[in-house]
Amino acid sequence: MPSDRNYGPSTTPQLRLLTCGGPFDEGTLSYQDNVVVFASAR
Repeated sequence: MPSDRNYGPSTTPQLRLLTCGGPFDEGTLSYQDNVVVFASAR
């Protein structure tokens, strides 16, 4: 994941949603992927 884009500052109002996704790995007790959604006003 591009950390600077996900967590960095913004000059405009934005919504950033970061959550788990993909299959659940029983061995590590975590999800294998991340889901990142960006939204901004027009």
